[in-house]
Amino acid sequence: MYADYPDPMPQFRYLGGDEGKGMLESALANPTHTHNGRYLYRTIQDKAAILLYSIVKDHPFDDGNKRMGLAALNVFLLINRYLFYASTDDAVQMCVAIADAGNQDVTLSDVKKWVRAHSINFDRIKEKTGQSTKWLSSQGNANFVMESIETTVDEFEVLLDANQYENLFTVYP
Repeated sequence: MYADYPDPMPQFRYLGGDEGKGMLESALANPTHTHNGRYLYRTIQDKAAILLYSIVKDHPFDDGNKRMGLAALNVFLLINRYLFYASTDDAVQMCVAIADAGNQDVTLSDVKKWVRAHSINFDRIKEKTGQSTKWLSSQGNANFVMESIETTVDEFEVLLDANQYENLFTVYP
C-alpha cells in the first residue's frame, strides 16, 4: 500500500483548516455516540469500522486519509485487545471503495462485516493457539510456541506502548 507514496504518512494538514479539524474530531467521536443511552456501535469491531469509515469518507486531511483511517483502525483494535489481519491488498481495496464518493455499493454495514471478518480478540487467539498447541504437543514439545504467543498477547501494550493512546481510543463496553 505504501510503495506508491514517497513517505509512509504525509505531513498532516487539515482539509479546509478548521472545517477539516472538525471533521476529524467528529470521526474520532463516532465510536462513542449513543442514542437513548445505548451505544450506536455496540461491539469493538463495529466501533473500529465506523472510525475507519468516517476518516476515509469524511476526508479531513489534504492527503493520507485512507492510510490514516487504517492506522486508526489498527491502533483502536490493538488497544481494545483485537488483532486486525486483512491483507494489504484487501485493506487498500476496502479503503478505495469507501473513499469513492460515487460508490454506493460499500455501506457502513459492509465495512462492519469486513472488520469483523478480519479481526480477532486476543483471548480468542490464545484459545485457538492453545488448541493448536495441544495437537503440536502430541507431535513433540511445543510449549515454547504457546509461551511465546501468550507473552506477546499478554504484553502487547509494552510492544505498542499503548498507554499514550488510551485516552483517545479505549472503549469500555
